[in-house]
Order: sequence, then C-alpha cells, then structure tokens
Amino acid sequence: MKKTAYLLGAAALGLSLLVTGGCHVNRRERAEAREKVVNAPSAELDFPVQREVRQSYKLAAGARVDVSGFNGLLQVETSDTDTAEIHIVRSARSEEDFNERNLILEQKGDRLIVRMRNNRERSFWAMLGARSDERQRAYLKLPRQIDLDVSGINGKTDIGEIGGRVELSGLNGPVKVARATGGFDLSGVNGNIEATLAQLTKGVDISGVNGSIDLRFVGEVNADIEVHGVNGQINPELPNLSVKEQKRGRLEARIGKGGATIDVSGVNGNIHLLPAVSAQTAKTAGGGNTAAK
Repeated sequence: MKKTAYLLGAAALGLSLLVTGGCHVNRRERAEAREKVVNAPSAELDFPVQREVRQSYKLAAGARVDVSGFNGLLQVETSDTDTAEIHIVRSARSEEDFNERNLILEQKGDRLIVRMRNNRERSFWAMLGARSDERQRAYLKLPRQIDLDVSGINGKTDIGEIGGRVELSGLNGPVKVARATGGFDLSGVNGNIEATLAQLTKGVDISGVNGSIDLRFVGEVNADIEVHGVNGQINPELPNLSVKEQKRGRLEARIGKGGATIDVSGVNGNIHLLPAVSAQTAKTAGGGNTAAK
C-alpha cells in the first residue's frame, strides 16, 4: 500500500512539474516572441507560411469599427470615403498552426468587427505542448467619420485621422494617432504614445500607461486639465495655459477659456502637452525633415 501511494505521489509530482515547467517555458517563449513582434519591422518576422485576406464593406458616417486580438502591426489609414478596405496578412510555421485562431470579419448594421479569436477547443494535453505561433499584420483603410475601438494589439498601432471617438485599450507597443477630433479614451498601454487632438468638444481620458505621452493640440484649445498619479515629468508647453496647481506627479491647469476635460492618471513616464507642429514648420526647423501634421 505504501509503495502504491509512493508511486502515485511520484506520478502526480511528475505531472505537476511537467505542467508548471511547461507553462513557465511557454510563457517565457511567448513573452520573448511578443517582444520581437513589437520591436521588429512589420514584415521582417513573418513566418514562412502565409495567408492573406482582403475584404471591403460599405459604412455610413458615424459607424463603429472594432479591431482586436492582433499579434503584430495595426495600421489604419482614413479618407473621405464610405468604404472600409481590410487587408490582413497572417503567417505561421505550418498550415496546421492556422487552426488555433480564427479571423472574424463581420458587419452588423452600422458596426464592423475585425478580430483575431483564439480557438478554445484545444485539449488539456495539447495545451501542455508547445503552442503554435502566428503573427498578423492588419492594414485598414477606413472612412474618416467613424468611431474606432481598438483593443488587444501586440505590436505597433498607427492610426490616421478619426472624426469620431477613438477608444484604445490593452495595447503592447508604441501608439500613434494622427488626429482625433471626437474624443479620446486610452487605457492599459505598454508603450510610448503620440497623439494629436483637435476640436476638443468632448473629453480625453488616459489611464494606465507604461511609457511617455506626447499630446499635441491643433488650433485654439479650450480645456481643463487634471493629471495625477504620474511617475515622471509633466511638461505643459501650450500657450494660454494657466496652472492652478503643479507638484510632483500632479498638474491641474486650464487652457484658454477651459471646457472639455483632459484627465490623465496612472502613467509611468513623462507627459508633454504641446502645440501641433505643421509639416512646413518641422521642415524649416529640422533642415528638411518633415513631421506628420
């Protein structure tokens, strides 16, 4: 009886070590792979087996586009159009690896969903082994007058001018928003952020950022700013800004006549509030180099 109990205990211990050790290795490998995807040029780390998807949809002004779950670059270009053009590049080591994830492209009324979803039908024993890798690059050409919701991106996120509200969450990588005019929500970002804001009739809410933030403002700005819980420097460099209170990790100020609220909290990095630099100004100051408007 004791021998049987000993053998059963040893088997259980061995299985436990296999599970925890395997999970630890898999987590480390996945973390290293994510880091490579974030920092490498967009197509440089593609796996040898590829699939490409191209699709287009008609969208009315004010429609909502939801994008989520991509392991790699997300690039969104916008223009005055009513057509959304979707181009997804998926790459893996083998055809079988594509079976673990599904690409969801779905239009429901005035909402367009673009999402990578993990296949949840993996068995327990399959999860103990090496997890297959897949990387994606998502290129979207969208109408400008939409609301955009982006979440769960493991890579660089580059977004053009959006006329509606922009909501970004759960991003691992640098983020750039060319111009947001209808409000801006951002949370849970591991990476530097550069965003240009205009026509602040609606508020800005930024929280939970591990990285520096550059907020640039176009035209006349009237807003109330409250920044708190910041581990870094806060540099307000806007004209017509009156500081009510500024101390370590906190700033309360008014720009112009005040108005829409800019609320920033929980940031591990520096914050810069700057006027937007036009391409011509940047060219003059930089000896020929241009900056995005």
